Amino acid sequence: MAAIPDPIDDAHHAVLCTDGSNVSDQGSNYWKSYMDNQLSISTLAGDLATMARLRCASWRVPPNWSFKGPFKTPAPSKDPSVPEPGRPTAPLLFLSSKWDPVTPLRNVYSMASRHILVENSMGHTLAGGGKVNECAKRVVSEYFDKGVVPKKEVMCEGVKSPWDGKPLRNAAVQESIRRRTKYNLLGV
Repeated sequence: MAAIPDPIDDAHHAVLCTDGSNVSDQGSNYWKSYMDNQLSISTLAGDLATMARLRCASWRVPPNWSFKGPFKTPAPSKDPSVPEPGRPTAPLLFLSSKWDPVTPLRNVYSMASRHILVENSMGHTLAGGGKVNECAKRVVSEYFDKGVVPKKEVMCEGVKSPWDGKPLRNAAVQESIRRRTKYNLLGV
């Protein structure tokens, strides 16, 4: 029996492939280099990121428009309660778990030196561990409700140990972890 296509998966594929550069004409050397780069960013999830992007090798639909930069955020409004046209009402607030296997915390520090909230937990994204603590909820609520950002980095304690989670259910993830080699993905 054939699997029913998942529209969410199709949408993810479309966004991933049209947001990035066209990779439909790239060969195995490009993909090996791409995987090495992804593994240098995250040894745990670099091969998964490569598998996701590798799906775009067959994507031949160009985006209707794209923005390649420059990526700059204008200075925020002086008072978050009085928005100014063309300016965000508050500076960007960077959120991360301390042990994010996909987007390492060093990426946050390369983007910002303040306005950072770190939860001492494991998982991809702040809620990747399954639960967000009251400290993180308070900081995020103040940001969205009042435009208030922390003046310096805030460290919130996690609510769970990394080992309290459910076992991995995704067969592809389990297989990637079992292989433990960066070249099996490409069949080399």
